[in-house]
Amino acid sequence: MKAGFPFLKEVFNSINTLPEVCSVELRNLAIEHEYAKFDYFAEAGEQVYSIGFVTEGLFRAFYRSSGGDEYNKTFFMPGSFIAPLTALVRGKQNQINLQALIPSRLLIFPYDQFTRLYDRYPELERLVRIVIQQEWAKKEEREIALVTQTARSRYETFLADHPGLEEEIPQYHIASYLGVTPIHLSRIRAEMAGR
Repeated sequence: MKAGFPFLKEVFNSINTLPEVCSVELRNLAIEHEYAKFDYFAEAGEQVYSIGFVTEGLFRAFYRSSGGDEYNKTFFMPGSFIAPLTALVRGKQNQINLQALIPSRLLIFPYDQFTRLYDRYPELERLVRIVIQQEWAKKEEREIALVTQTARSRYETFLADHPGLEEEIPQYHIASYLGVTPIHLSRIRAEMAGR
């Protein structure tokens, strides 16, 4: 088996057990790729054709404004699927950047070949539907939190949802994800340390 594939299979089976023949086909499609810190899986402006599964490391999804400001949308940790989904589904030019924040490793699947397996393996299509539903729910919760919670509450949720991540990445990435300035995040951290 390819390195990293047993981890993928473990995650898949925790969601929906796949027939062994489907797992074999997925393993044959998978390409393992290593990313150095700051390497991109996908960049805004390019056509994309693949989805990935994070087996090691950490990626971020971010937008860059015309003025060069960066806005972190989410983080992808081991066990996460990573894809510029809108570009893949709609066949349009990618608009989001997916970048490794530390040395990382992905299993990469050609999107068209991966989705062709749905017709033969409804269990795989069901699994992907469940993953997308879970991700959609997380996205919705985050968007609601950005407009209804205080910055401190959002930071506390971040710490609970991403244990240990704060030590892995610079504070400005976390501030961007929370929708605050790095100075504001420093104040929140100081208040929490002084309680």
